[in-house]
Amino acid sequence: MIEARSYVVRTDGWTTGSGRDRPYRRIKPDNGKYFVLEELQAYVGGLIEQVDHGSSDHVMFINEEGKLESPPLGVNIPATMAWDYEGAGTDDVIVGDAVIIHKHHLKDWYVEQGMEETDGEATTKA
Repeated sequence: MIEARSYVVRTDGWTTGSGRDRPYRRIKPDNGKYFVLEELQAYVGGLIEQVDHGSSDHVMFINEEGKLESPPLGVNIPATMAWDYEGAGTDDVIVGDAVIIHKHHLKDWYVEQGMEETDGEATTKA
Protein backbone atom coordinates (compact mmCIF):
# COMPACT_ATOMS: atom_id res chain seq x y z
CA MET A 1 0.00 0.00 0.00
CA ILE A 2 1.18 3.52 -0.83
CA GLU A 3 2.04 5.65 2.17
CA ALA A 4 0.06 8.86 1.86
CA ARG A 5 2.08 11.92 2.78
CA SER A 6 0.53 15.32 3.35
CA TYR A 7 2.32 18.50 4.37
CA VAL A 8 1.78 21.98 5.70
CA VAL A 9 4.15 24.50 4.13
CA ARG A 10 4.61 27.57 6.27
CA THR A 11 5.86 30.93 5.10
CA ASP A 12 8.18 31.21 8.11
CA GLY A 13 9.05 27.49 8.43
CA TRP A 14 10.11 25.50 11.49
CA THR A 15 13.38 24.83 13.18
CA THR A 16 14.06 21.12 13.58
CA GLY A 17 15.69 19.48 16.58
CA SER A 18 19.01 19.60 14.73
CA GLY A 19 18.68 23.37 14.32
CA ARG A 20 17.96 23.24 10.58
CA ASP A 21 15.21 25.41 9.18
CA ARG A 22 12.60 23.59 7.14
CA PRO A 23 9.56 25.14 5.41
CA TYR A 24 7.32 22.09 5.64
CA ARG A 25 6.08 19.61 8.21
CA ARG A 26 4.36 16.30 7.59
CA ILE A 27 0.78 16.20 8.87
CA LYS A 28 -1.84 13.50 9.36
CA PRO A 29 -5.62 13.81 9.66
CA ASP A 30 -6.96 13.96 13.23
CA ASN A 31 -9.39 11.11 12.50
CA GLY A 32 -6.61 8.96 10.98
CA LYS A 33 -8.27 8.82 7.54
CA TYR A 34 -9.02 12.17 5.90
CA PHE A 35 -8.84 15.87 6.65
CA VAL A 36 -11.98 17.79 7.49
CA LEU A 37 -12.65 21.40 6.56
CA GLU A 38 -11.87 22.80 10.01
CA GLU A 39 -8.42 21.17 10.02
CA LEU A 40 -7.51 22.64 6.64
CA GLN A 41 -8.78 26.08 7.68
CA ALA A 42 -6.68 25.94 10.84
CA TYR A 43 -3.54 25.12 8.85
CA VAL A 44 -3.96 28.02 6.37
CA GLY A 45 -5.39 30.48 8.88
CA GLY A 46 -8.75 31.15 7.24
CA LEU A 47 -11.06 30.13 4.45
CA ILE A 48 -9.55 27.60 2.06
CA GLU A 49 -9.15 27.70 -1.69
CA GLN A 50 -8.03 24.70 -3.75
CA VAL A 51 -5.35 25.54 -6.31
CA ASP A 52 -4.76 23.25 -9.25
CA HIS A 53 -1.11 22.45 -9.65
CA GLY A 54 -1.11 19.54 -12.07
CA SER A 55 -0.40 16.71 -9.64
CA SER A 56 -2.57 13.61 -9.83
CA ASP A 57 -1.63 12.51 -6.30
CA HIS A 58 -1.79 15.76 -4.33
CA VAL A 59 -4.06 18.78 -3.92
CA MET A 60 -2.93 22.15 -2.59
CA PHE A 61 -5.10 24.36 -0.39
CA ILE A 62 -4.28 27.97 0.46
CA ASN A 63 -5.88 30.84 2.36
CA GLU A 64 -8.61 32.14 0.04
CA GLU A 65 -8.14 35.71 1.27
CA GLY A 66 -4.36 35.65 1.69
CA LYS A 67 -3.74 38.41 -0.84
CA LEU A 68 -6.58 40.52 0.54
CA GLU A 69 -5.31 40.56 4.14
CA SER A 70 -4.04 43.87 5.44
CA PRO A 71 -1.11 43.71 5.29
CA PRO A 72 -1.04 40.88 2.73
CA LEU A 73 0.32 37.55 3.93
CA GLY A 74 3.95 36.91 2.99
CA VAL A 75 4.93 35.11 -0.20
CA ASN A 76 5.38 31.39 0.45
CA ILE A 77 8.37 30.61 -1.77
CA PRO A 78 8.53 26.83 -1.05
CA ALA A 79 4.78 26.40 -1.73
CA THR A 80 5.06 28.54 -4.88
CA MET A 81 7.97 26.40 -6.07
CA ALA A 82 6.03 23.17 -5.40
CA TRP A 83 2.99 24.60 -7.18
CA ASP A 84 4.96 25.72 -10.23
CA TYR A 85 7.10 22.54 -10.27
CA GLU A 86 3.96 20.44 -10.73
CA GLY A 87 3.08 22.34 -13.89
CA ALA A 88 0.88 25.27 -12.89
CA GLY A 89 2.65 27.35 -15.53
CA THR A 90 1.87 30.71 -13.98
CA ASP A 91 3.60 33.89 -12.89
CA ASP A 92 1.42 34.07 -9.77
CA VAL A 93 2.63 33.28 -6.23
CA ILE A 94 1.24 31.50 -3.18
CA VAL A 95 0.92 33.74 -0.11
CA GLY A 96 0.53 32.56 3.46
CA ASP A 97 0.66 29.01 4.71
CA ALA A 98 -0.40 26.18 2.39
CA VAL A 99 -1.28 22.52 2.76
CA ILE A 100 -0.42 19.85 0.22
CA ILE A 101 -2.75 16.92 0.75
CA HIS A 102 -2.30 13.43 -0.67
CA LYS A 103 -5.46 12.18 -2.43
CA HIS A 104 -5.72 9.32 0.10
CA HIS A 105 -6.23 11.97 2.81
CA LEU A 106 -9.32 13.39 1.05
CA LYS A 107 -12.83 12.18 1.86
CA ASP A 108 -13.61 12.06 -1.88
CA TRP A 109 -11.08 9.26 -2.31
CA TYR A 110 -12.72 7.19 0.43
CA VAL A 111 -16.13 7.72 -1.17
CA GLU A 112 -14.84 6.77 -4.64
CA GLN A 113 -13.29 3.59 -3.23
CA GLY A 114 -16.61 2.68 -1.59
CA MET A 115 -15.07 2.90 1.89
CA GLU A 116 -17.08 5.89 3.10
CA GLU A 117 -20.58 7.26 2.55
CA THR A 118 -21.04 10.92 1.71
CA ASP A 119 -23.76 11.27 4.38
CA GLY A 120 -24.71 14.57 2.79
CA GLU A 121 -21.42 16.15 3.85
CA ALA A 122 -19.63 18.38 1.39
CA THR A 123 -16.50 16.96 -0.16
CA THR A 124 -13.37 18.73 -1.34
CA LYS A 125 -13.83 18.33 -5.08
CA ALA A 126 -14.06 21.61 -6.91
